[in-house]
Amino acid sequence: MQSNFGFVFEAFGVRVRIVSDQRDLATLAIEVAEKALVGRLTIIDNWAGTVDHTFGVFRSVAGGFYYTHEGTSSASLEREIDFRRLFNTMIRLHVAEKATNWVFIHAGVVGWRGQAILLPAMSHNGKTTLVSELIRLGAEYYSDEYAVIDSRGMVHSFERDLSVRPPGSEIPIQVPPAEFGAVIGNRPIPVGMVVITRYNSDSVFQPEMVSLGLGIMEVIPEVIPIRLNTDFSLKVLNTAFRRAIIIKSLRGEARIAARSILSYFDDNFNLAK
Repeated sequence: MQSNFGFVFEAFGVRVRIVSDQRDLATLAIEVAEKALVGRLTIIDNWAGTVDHTFGVFRSVAGGFYYTHEGTSSASLEREIDFRRLFNTMIRLHVAEKATNWVFIHAGVVGWRGQAILLPAMSHNGKTTLVSELIRLGAEYYSDEYAVIDSRGMVHSFERDLSVRPPGSEIPIQVPPAEFGAVIGNRPIPVGMVVITRYNSDSVFQPEMVSLGLGIMEVIPEVIPIRLNTDFSLKVLNTAFRRAIIIKSLRGEARIAARSILSYFDDNFNLAK
């Protein structure tokens, strides 16, 4: 398929080319990429060199939307909003996987007392609900999806809208952090606490400290680049977590657990240093 329109951008050390046969689809793609990467991308003009990923964005014969990635096509989606949601996720995931000098972890992140509290977990484990309660209690908002950690072990803000699932729905809606009264974290901060938890309606949050080694093992499944860049990922985890409190517990209602998390931090962080 002829592709006359497109652009190359760089984000987190990853170069991505997006092409299309229609100008409006190329425009749609850059809008999605900007949102997916919270504006942290740079357009590279007239780039003819190699890239890490190539995506194509097209319309099907029936008028739906689909993308291609390295020769493989996605399913065609009838509604533009559904395509934007899917393409947003894929752009973010592929950049996270090949990021240079960065490690992306599936995690909610808030800032508290100048330290990052990480909540590593995949979707459907109550991560966003817990983040929203923490920022209601005054924690700074860093992310509800990825902890973005540099080579020094410092956590950076990835302040996308919170992805909230309304009761009875599997499809999330995007809610701006300001609606939760959030203050956005705007500076890199060290990891002060890692909370390994998931929702269970019958549970009470009763955290136990775990060792650095066990904590890293628990978090590894949520580390996006672990397969492609294992050594670097493990080095960054060790650097980031070695002075942090690492705790584990099931939890019940998010509002109660959020208060317990902040209280536990306040009572134990200085003792753990």
